[in-house]
Amino acid sequence: MALWVLFTSTVNGSEAIGGIGASSVAATLAELTRRHAAIGFRPRLRWFLRAWRIPVQIVADTAVVFGALARHLSGRKRMRGSLRAVPFHHGRTGDPRARARRALAVLGVSVPPNSFVLGIDEDRDEMLVHQLVDDERSIPRLLGRA
Repeated sequence: MALWVLFTSTVNGSEAIGGIGASSVAATLAELTRRHAAIGFRPRLRWFLRAWRIPVQIVADTAVVFGALARHLSGRKRMRGSLRAVPFHHGRTGDPRARARRALAVLGVSVPPNSFVLGIDEDRDEMLVHQLVDDERSIPRLLGRA
């Protein structure tokens, strides 16, 4: 309700009633979702300690992507992305720790501009990644394996 008043910058009676209604519906839906979803997320502290690799990879990938863009625009080399299947143990499906590990791994690999995670194949224990410029070392490095 406070956000409603801040957004409208007024305390008009009809708008206050609309704000109360909207906030009631939002609070009810949020509580129902929280009760039924019960999504657990339990990362380990050491996983965050490895996050220093991400800014380094962002800088390196930015240079790689701009270099590839320059070569593509100049006509020297046509760019074609690549798909890479990287071994990645996904863990148990309902485990909050495995869920946190998957989410952080997807985030860490997708933030640098050269790579993007398309999904995790649970049957094959692989992470499917698209890369603009093929670099087989960058993904294991981001996952802490190199």
